[in-house]
Amino acid sequence: MSKSQLVPFCLVGLALVAMTAMVVTFEPKPHSPSAPVATSAPAANDFTAVYDLRLTGTDIVPTSVIPLTTDKVAFFDRLSQQIVTVDTKNKSFTSLPTPPPNTQAVTSSGDTFYALADKLYRLDQDQWQELTPPLETTASFLIKFGDNFYLVGDNSIHKLLLSKHEQYLDYSPWLEASNYTFQPLDVYIDGYIHLATRDGLQRLLRGQLDSKNYPFAANSLYLAADQDYFYLLLPESMQLLVIDQDYRLVTQKDDLPFTQAQFLWLDADIHTAYTLQDQQIWRFSLPTVNQDVSVSDSQ
Repeated sequence: MSKSQLVPFCLVGLALVAMTAMVVTFEPKPHSPSAPVATSAPAANDFTAVYDLRLTGTDIVPTSVIPLTTDKVAFFDRLSQQIVTVDTKNKSFTSLPTPPPNTQAVTSSGDTFYALADKLYRLDQDQWQELTPPLETTASFLIKFGDNFYLVGDNSIHKLLLSKHEQYLDYSPWLEASNYTFQPLDVYIDGYIHLATRDGLQRLLRGQLDSKNYPFAANSLYLAADQDYFYLLLPESMQLLVIDQDYRLVTQKDDLPFTQAQFLWLDADIHTAYTLQDQQIWRFSLPTVNQDVSVSDSQ
């Protein structure tokens, strides 16, 4: 996910699993009776399809999403090496210039796009310009935070430092916990690195695992965040979980009509989330957190 761009508790029973054709391996911990967690079922009119990617006339099958501004989002297809930006309000799209060969990941900062291939590139006036020497890594996620870029792949996190004028300064491994193995499903950075894997949500700081984690088992999940909460979309169980900054479940939204959803991004100003399913962008409301309801600790 992109600028800075992480289960579930068995509140609705095994019937949720039966609603998908997949075998789901969730291992949630039961809620404590003394710590109830509010849940909400969506209203029938809560989900709105706001754009169909087939209208772009391309064969793009997105492998990553890059939220831009309100009503604007970009998608990258690693297989076809296409980048498309979509304006869901004006129902329009723009195809960006083809990135450098073998681009692995794409991100943006403001109106500027960056691509990670053999080197880091920046899109300048429809031309991809080299910013670094060759970088020996394989990454699924490219995230810009401050002047740093973080390259996250299987069992690896690298830090790329550029000057304020985007001159190359340094490139080195960031992850120091050499015995920590993982396959990233999604990543969010806010000073900490929040890493979503099939084993749950893990927080990292200064190259090391932090004490905060939210364990569970899931084959797919998508992570987004605002200043107060983390939101985890779990397509297999059709749930959206809301986790606070202490990695405790505070509420969840059940019975979502998304079993094959991809990605999760937010418009926090209007308390709205977006996802992609069957090439359509869907908009739906985020659950309201009841401050009077106790939280459930994942530990």
